[in-house]
Amino acid sequence: INTLFPGLTVLESVVLAVCERKGRAGIWHRTVASQRAEADEAYALLEMLRLAPEADTLPRNLPYGKQRLVEIALALATKPRILLLDEPAAGIPAGESAELFSVIAALPRDVTILFIEHDMELVFRFAERITVLVGGRVLTEGTPAEIAANPRVREVYLGEAQHGWAARRRRRDRRLRRWHRPRGRVALDGEGGSLALLGRNGMGKTTLLVTLMGLTRLRGGRLAWRGGDLAALPTHRHPCLPRPSPT
Repeated sequence: INTLFPGLTVLESVVLAVCERKGRAGIWHRTVASQRAEADEAYALLEMLRLAPEADTLPRNLPYGKQRLVEIALALATKPRILLLDEPAAGIPAGESAELFSVIAALPRDVTILFIEHDMELVFRFAERITVLVGGRVLTEGTPAEIAANPRVREVYLGEAQHGWAARRRRRDRRLRRWHRPRGRVALDGEGGSLALLGRNGMGKTTLLVTLMGLTRLRGGRLAWRGGDLAALPTHRHPCLPRPSPT
């Protein structure tokens, strides 16, 4: 479900997000039109996301795929180091989802993208690295070519997409937990690029994202960001990850 401002145009919505980042959103005596620098920044962001023609349109009048791009524009207006996307193409027609991911793939390299997606064609087309989860643990990770050629992934995940028998899935999950020793580390170096999380429903993908956001408690392992303990930060500080010092 898209969560957008129903009474604001696309440009006004993004300008508000830029003002919030700069601490200017609470200045009520100034109109949006008077925020020239913020409006210029917001419009440049819309151009990057191919939303400039829709700048004066209300979001509810846009196709669903465009509305999802507006959501991403609001997130990017805060200048994040990491962008978390949980099934961004869900509910979007195939033609629009390909356009959505082509825009995501063209984002600046200083933004690291971690996304969950069940559309294998999109994942293998746009992800630079893939991590496969089974039973809440990391089964394997690698490039799309490495993942596609991995026999364990083909058995556990890709094969299940072709025949979804619940009994076989349960037996395979039990065998994997008994036979394999998966790694428990999902690596985000914060240096750009895109990482896809693969796994059937209930494997822990969304749980990982909400844990990164600080919305659920970490029960084991460690969340590290540039040598610091992310899990030790309060929830409201998770969106404000420290940036690297200039060299």
